[in-house]
Order: sequence, then C-alpha cells, then structure tokens
Amino acid sequence: MTGVQTCALPIYQTAWTRELFFLRPNLVIVHDRTAVLNDGDDRAMFWTFGRNLDRVPAPSGTSRYDASFKGTYRGAFTSVLPASPSTVSVVNHDNMHFLYRVEVRPSAMDHKDDNWLVVLDAADSPHKVTPIAAVTATNADAVQLGHASHTVVAFPQSSPPTLPITIALTGTAEAYVAGLRPNTNYKVTRSNTALTIAPDDGTQHLTSTEAGVLACCIRKRLP
Repeated sequence: MTGVQTCALPIYQTAWTRELFFLRPNLVIVHDRTAVLNDGDDRAMFWTFGRNLDRVPAPSGTSRYDASFKGTYRGAFTSVLPASPSTVSVVNHDNMHFLYRVEVRPSAMDHKDDNWLVVLDAADSPHKVTPIAAVTATNADAVQLGHASHTVVAFPQSSPPTLPITIALTGTAEAYVAGLRPNTNYKVTRSNTALTIAPDDGTQHLTSTEAGVLACCIRKRLP
C-alpha cells in the first residue's frame, strides 16, 4: 500500500509537525499538527493512491477507504482526526482515472490549529484489516487497535508536550506514547480507568527511547 500526502494551500501554512509510528508488520499511524495563517483559511490533508478506492463502514467519528488495483487488495486508510463531522472526499486527480486523492478537512474553518490522525494498514485482505477506535485522552490524541494486544498508540497534542497526559484504558493493553522528549524519565501511573504520564518525581518512572517513545504494558487489575 502506497500513499503520498501533502497539505493544501501551502502558502498559508505556518507550521507542520509530523510523527509516524510503525507497528510491525503492517501498521503505520501518522499524526500531524498544522497551523495556518488565518482562521478562515482552507486547509486539508491529501492522501493520494492509485485506483481503486472504496469507502467502507467504519466506527463512528472515523472514515475508512479500502485501496485495490487490478483486483488485488492493497490495504486500508482510516482517518481518525479531525473527528466527524470532518469533510472527507475522493478527487480524481486531473481526471486521469488512475490517481485518486483522499482530501480530509475539518468541519469548520474558524481556527488556526489542527491535529490529524490516520492509520494505514497494509493488510492483504479486507478481512485482515485491524479494527481501530479513537480513545479518550487529555493532552494527547490516541487510537486503540482491536487486535490481541489491544495496543494503544498516543501522541501529544502539542510540542513540547503538555503534561500530564491521561489516556483512558480498560483491561490489558500495550501502550505507546510517541512524540515525547528522548531519553527522558517520566512518572507513569495507572488507575482502574486511565494511564497517566507526568513529569518525573523519582518514583514509578519509565524512560523514553532515543526516538521519544514511552512503552508500557498494562495488566488488568483484579477487583
């Protein structure tokens, strides 16, 4: 599965930060933070694919398209943020009928800053696409993958990150928080309902990797 992406109207773009998280063997989670010059400026994230693209049912607040070419399934594209009712449309690039562009826009053009979250799944069959769902979080954008590990991947909503970051969790899960400061200690705590990342105070700390990723395994607590 291949895709090329860019922002519309770059002359009005004042900031753009991209973070990618590759979860082997076939999942890529892409998080963008962008800013435009004026509140009312048009803005969009473009994702370009070869034919064909078909919209398929997806969890509330998300939009999913499956890509194929000459009868061969190429994978799935799911837009998580901006959450619906964002505007998602497919454009036949220059009416060439072999290059199609998924354009994702926020529902309102009344602000300067936007966060975007997309999951690309290079599964070889629609039946093997990993289910996903947005996760409630504070100071972070997060998505949970519906596979055996129930993996949660989160990204800070700002740079540098605003702490504490709190992510709603239930049960057992693997959690990864990307976009943090590299090689830095953080205080990580878990309640019955949430995972919290806070500044290090010398207790219960974990250290982020050289890439700024904090990884932890959450075990279900007994009643």
